[in-house]
Amino acid sequence: MNPVSSYKVFARTYRPKAFGEVLGQDVAVRIFQNALKQNTLSHAIVLTGIRGIGKTTSARLLAKTLCCLDPVEHVDPCGQCSSCVAFDREQHTDIIEMDAASHTGVDDVRDIIEGVSYAPTYGRYRVYIIDEVHMLSKNAFNALLKTLEEPPAHAKFIFATTEISKVPETILSRCLQIELRSMSMETILNHLNTICGTEGLNADLDGLSLIADAAQGSMRDALSVLEKVASFTRSTGEAMTSAVVERILGRPPKEELKDLCTAIKEGNLIHAIEITRSFFNHNIEALSIAKSLLQALHQSLCKTIGVFEGQELFFQELSVSQLNRLWSIVHQSLQEIISSPLPKESCEVMMIRLCHVSDVPPLKQLIQDIEQKINNVQSIGTSEVAPPISSHVKSSIATFERLVEWVESERHPDLSYFLKRDIRVHGFTSGHIECSLRNSADQHFLRQLKQLLQDRRNETWTFELVHTTTVNPATLHEKRQEREAEEKNQVLKSEIVQHAIQTFAGATLTIEKSLIELDA
Repeated sequence: MNPVSSYKVFARTYRPKAFGEVLGQDVAVRIFQNALKQNTLSHAIVLTGIRGIGKTTSARLLAKTLCCLDPVEHVDPCGQCSSCVAFDREQHTDIIEMDAASHTGVDDVRDIIEGVSYAPTYGRYRVYIIDEVHMLSKNAFNALLKTLEEPPAHAKFIFATTEISKVPETILSRCLQIELRSMSMETILNHLNTICGTEGLNADLDGLSLIADAAQGSMRDALSVLEKVASFTRSTGEAMTSAVVERILGRPPKEELKDLCTAIKEGNLIHAIEITRSFFNHNIEALSIAKSLLQALHQSLCKTIGVFEGQELFFQELSVSQLNRLWSIVHQSLQEIISSPLPKESCEVMMIRLCHVSDVPPLKQLIQDIEQKINNVQSIGTSEVAPPISSHVKSSIATFERLVEWVESERHPDLSYFLKRDIRVHGFTSGHIECSLRNSADQHFLRQLKQLLQDRRNETWTFELVHTTTVNPATLHEKRQEREAEEKNQVLKSEIVQHAIQTFAGATLTIEKSLIELDA
């Protein structure tokens, strides 16, 4: 009977066996090596970072080096002593690894506490590796505090977590925290290329670049995708091209994505919806479409501002402000797609928004166009000489007072108030008024009056603002106040009022408006 061969995935096959093989973690590796050389390694270490960047691998490598009987230059395991052999066979009794995701309780931690006092069997230390340590319960963390603060000299604790914020401060304060960085795209791409050469895989640079980009800084994710693509192409000998990788990842093909971007830029909604539904028919998810659009917009922005010359321009002839506007729409729609019970419909609504806003000119250009139209239509706010009077419309409104009466008859109290109190008339002809304003911010009332005359009387009036500090005619309200003051003086000078004042000495005299009108 033939034994069943055990296949190891790429992530396990190409796991580093020495610190020199660890990729993308130069800072952490240097800290480990210096501490091992100087024998100053902390008794408790917390490794943190995103998934698939080597936290557990670094913890195991560090534990193997600590327990090695003859480490190479004090920084790498020899791989030949009884301790290293037992570790490679997964039979090491001094390196205890616990998954906190499945062992969360205080009883699991109690087993560690009870065993920590025993001396090591193979190596120099007893090392406890607790993966996903943030999953431990509150009581389990509390039970670990005393041992973690004052452990035996032969005990080392190495914790790994992707969510450092969930680990209590009382635990973190007793540990050396080392943050492992996300892998750069270049590091991932070089490693994938090396593995393809070792495994004899036919891959091109564009396909590997897509895999590296999809990994989002995680080497394990990149190796998992590479293995998936290899399984898809190995039997046929097909090359790992970008088209094959896009198909396996469920991403929109590059050329069709360009067509979609062009349709959005041109505002061709029908074509954009057709392309989107074609993606759906090929099992491309709405979320993947939105993410691909975000990447296309980001590359176009970078290309437009000249940050990365190598980036491809998916949205041609669009300004930075227009690209920013499209980015905001896609980014907001992405959140809606994630939470929507109808993601495909949400994706099509996103296309509608994009197509309707893509051809809208920048805000600055809109403002300039509006200002230009205003300047072409009316002369308000300028000190230019008005056109000849003969060019103005002839109106039955012959005086300014008659104009005010007409506005009141149209039931516009705000305009009536403005005409009586804020406008100073320097010159009035039928269809044209030269005036100045008590408050320059009230020019919009002139535009409102102009529009009212146009709508109700079909008359085009012009208003010329006069800027002067020497002659300021009184407003209608000021004229009325002056007239009332003069009439009051005449009443006070009359014989009857003077006789009343002398008769009722010390009395307060009040002159009512009705008395003035009666006397007048």
